[in-house]
Amino acid sequence: MKRNFEFDASNEMHSFLVTELEDGVLIGCSLNHTTADGESFWHFFNSWSELNAGHETISRPPLMERAQIPKELHQVHFPL
Repeated sequence: MKRNFEFDASNEMHSFLVTELEDGVLIGCSLNHTTADGESFWHFFNSWSELNAGHETISRPPLMERAQIPKELHQVHFPL
C-alpha cells in the first residue's frame, strides 16, 4: 500500500513530499533559494538521513558563524 503525505508548496519556503512504500520511504524536498544554498540543503538532508538511520548525533555540525568560514570563500571571483 502506498501513501502520500503532501504539503502545499505554493506559498511556502520549504515543501516536502513523503511517499511510504511497502519496502521503504521516498522523500521529495524543495526550498526557496532565499532560505539556503545548495550546500546547506544537502547538509540538512544528509543530517536528517543520519538521524533517521539511528545515529544519535550528526557527523558534521553546521557552521553557524561566518567567522568559521575560510576567508577565501567570503568572496566570489569571476574570471575576466
